[in-house]
Amino acid sequence: MTQTDMILRHMQTFGSITSVEALKEYGCFRLAARIADLRQSYNIETRNVESKNKFGKTVRFAEYRLIGGCLMAWTDQCRIEAVNHVDRKIDDGLTVRDALKAVSDESDIPTGTLTRWKYGKGDVFKNEDKKEKTPVQHWRAVVNRLKKLEEYMEENCMVNADVSPDIIEEFNDLVSTIRLYHQKN
Repeated sequence: MTQTDMILRHMQTFGSITSVEALKEYGCFRLAARIADLRQSYNIETRNVESKNKFGKTVRFAEYRLIGGCLMAWTDQCRIEAVNHVDRKIDDGLTVRDALKAVSDESDIPTGTLTRWKYGKGDVFKNEDKKEKTPVQHWRAVVNRLKKLEEYMEENCMVNADVSPDIIEEFNDLVSTIRLYHQKN
């Protein structure tokens, strides 16, 4: 029996599991990874818990539980229907985030699970909340990156016979352009 199987059985029997329980009972150091594996087929919620440690300090940790305390495996058809439902919500004008939340609220499938089903792994919303940059902000970002590049080049790239004079000239022109722009702003 694998650690994942033992953790599933533990949650089916006791309703929840924490990283300390997983380590003590099953020798599992990476409970979050095993939970991620289980979420491919089961509806598992994460609850942040506060408790006191033996020194009286407040500590926080995750407790994972099967929704409803029982086995809830999803079929492929369920996954397909859920993703199609999200797509329909998006077609109706909702943002991706709002569509996922709406379907989650209607179906009790966690938004994280719906997101994985629709997009696979990764942070879909990483750049969604960022505001659009102005041209000046874009230029400043470019200048800052080029300044870092210039510092790197000066520290790590020695000019020798292997370096083409054309490349050195291009680099020096770029540095001059950066300095000119920087002086204007």
